[in-house]
Amino acid sequence: MRSADSQTYSGYHARIPGGTLTKNNILIPEPLPAYCTEFPNLVERIANTTDVFRVQSTASTTSSSDGKPNQLLINEYSAGQGIAPHEDGAAYHPAVATISLGSAQCIDIYQYLSETDPSPPLTHTLREDVKLPSSNTNTADDAAKQHNGKAIAAVPLARVFLEPRSLFIMTGSLYQSHLHGISFSDTDILTPSFVSSVPIANLPLLGNPEISRTIEKEGSYRSERSSRVSLTFRKVEKVMKGGLGAGKGKGLFGLAKR
Repeated sequence: MRSADSQTYSGYHARIPGGTLTKNNILIPEPLPAYCTEFPNLVERIANTTDVFRVQSTASTTSSSDGKPNQLLINEYSAGQGIAPHEDGAAYHPAVATISLGSAQCIDIYQYLSETDPSPPLTHTLREDVKLPSSNTNTADDAAKQHNGKAIAAVPLARVFLEPRSLFIMTGSLYQSHLHGISFSDTDILTPSFVSSVPIANLPLLGNPEISRTIEKEGSYRSERSSRVSLTFRKVEKVMKGGLGAGKGKGLFGLAKR
């Protein structure tokens, strides 16, 4: 699926309904698609599920304090596609809510290495062909500048298995001082924490009972990836007054079939 205004990063496609950011991280708002605000009204349902998007009005915050996200990032991944470890940036309220559709997939949580105690000892090497959505460049050096030159651990701190139709909310220190990414792999191998050095943090919470039964019987569960679409809701803290655009893309997710 791809629309004329979608963008491609290392093979996966991205689109951002809800408006665009200026260089000063101010949102020029546009209407969200109907499925966000009418039926099934995902924005309202998320706001009724969690209060992570409720912000205190300050001199530097001009977004609504109604507890609703105001921007949507739509990513489409095919099997084998991923995204390098990254942060979403300072423009956003420190919370994100992601709905997964299609294939199941693991998201990896990374930590920065301490300058005084660099453990684990390995650092993550950014692939030369990876272009991050918030970067206007396409080299590892420029991507490293996005992280202020900080070294990133090569081994994830934890993994979260995102099942189809699941809602994953990330806030607090995981959002503010850690990174997240998706490995470039066709499969995800789920194992208990005592078997793997990188635990599946939500393993006891998974809704598919086959996963637990298979792990108990065989020691691991192999999940083959196929096409996945993620709907990632965010809240930009500074919104331009009277800047509501016309909005575009009334089809499903605003994306057209390829």
